[in-house]
Amino acid sequence: MTKGKEINRYKSIACKALVSLALTITATDSIAAMTGSGDVYSDTYQGSRDREYKVYVPQSYDGTTAVPMIMALHGCVMNNTDALDLWNLDLIADQNNVILVLPYVTSFTEMRSDDCWGYWFANHVQEGGNGEVDDIYNLAVQIESQYNIDSKRRYITGISSGGAMAVAAGIAYNDYWAAAAPVAGLPYGDGSSSVTADQFQSLQFHIDKINAELNHSRAIPMLVVQSSNDTTVLPKAMELIRDSQLSVWGADLNSDASENCSSEGIACTLKTYNGTDGTPLVTTMLYAGVEAKTAT
Repeated sequence: MTKGKEINRYKSIACKALVSLALTITATDSIAAMTGSGDVYSDTYQGSRDREYKVYVPQSYDGTTAVPMIMALHGCVMNNTDALDLWNLDLIADQNNVILVLPYVTSFTEMRSDDCWGYWFANHVQEGGNGEVDDIYNLAVQIESQYNIDSKRRYITGISSGGAMAVAAGIAYNDYWAAAAPVAGLPYGDGSSSVTADQFQSLQFHIDKINAELNHSRAIPMLVVQSSNDTTVLPKAMELIRDSQLSVWGADLNSDASENCSSEGIACTLKTYNGTDGTPLVTTMLYAGVEAKTAT
């Protein structure tokens, strides 16, 4: 399966799921036939290193009303232009008056595959490490200084290594992001061996890593999207993201609700796990995508 085809397969389900979690609306099947009509701006953020990014502004935005912001992180062997072209998030932005932010990893010094976010490097996933989660947060703050963003509706999503980084950003800055939606992401603190050799760390390892990083007593809701047929990021990743998040915040590991989310001929199950306050803390979306090995 080629990169473009697999991203397209993720695209429809992931975008609809993110809308459901973040904006509480229903996306229709006609979404794929639409095209964005807003404006795209490109710039460079001067953080730990110069990082390129794009901002998509819908035509409906006039600055008078605070609007949601969605930050979307690309995966390996792709960039933010691919994410904007392939994921249809611009259409969601148009329909819901959302500011869309798409950073590009741009450059890196460590040993990793092309355009991968550094989810397995401690400085890149810890607040104050002068790495990628800090750049992502500071870029979001910069966008807020330029646009009227609703402080209660800041969302972060991503696919593959971008999904892993969305998890890391949500945990490192859990007081800032309203919710995170990793697609084919990885649990916080896991290393690259989880995708190169299917060697995941234990659940307790992830619980300890999250507890060591948290600076604020707020549980960040997560939507975890995973293909049951992904042979690179295995469904075990979804389970560990889910169980570590629930365990850290003292929630029951048994789902509180389950529903059929099948769409466009793809079987799908949506499960919701409530926090101790009775509101959704983790929602998992497991769907039967095509059998494929994706770059992470």
